[in-house]
Amino acid sequence: MLNRYYPERETTVTTTDPYFVTPVVKVMLRKKNRLMRAGRVEEATAMTKRVRSIINKCNSMHLRRYDTRRNVRETWMKVREVTQGRSNYRETVS
Repeated sequence: MLNRYYPERETTVTTTDPYFVTPVVKVMLRKKNRLMRAGRVEEATAMTKRVRSIINKCNSMHLRRYDTRRNVRETWMKVREVTQGRSNYRETVS
């Protein structure tokens, strides 16, 4: 009976999506886009703030995993990944 009134939705997250794009974030972004197209800008702005807070939490958790004192090189790689997006930066070890 619940499936009839509250059907589950499927959201696809691909490997090309950034690490902070979860199914929840993707659904929220779609809803925000729908609100913007409908001209409901105030509601879309509120949705934007919620999405921004989720992404900020994810970024801070992503950076918190690394010990900054012991592995500085890897920490800066993660900082660049967060600030500039995924890059094709590969480190060569000599």
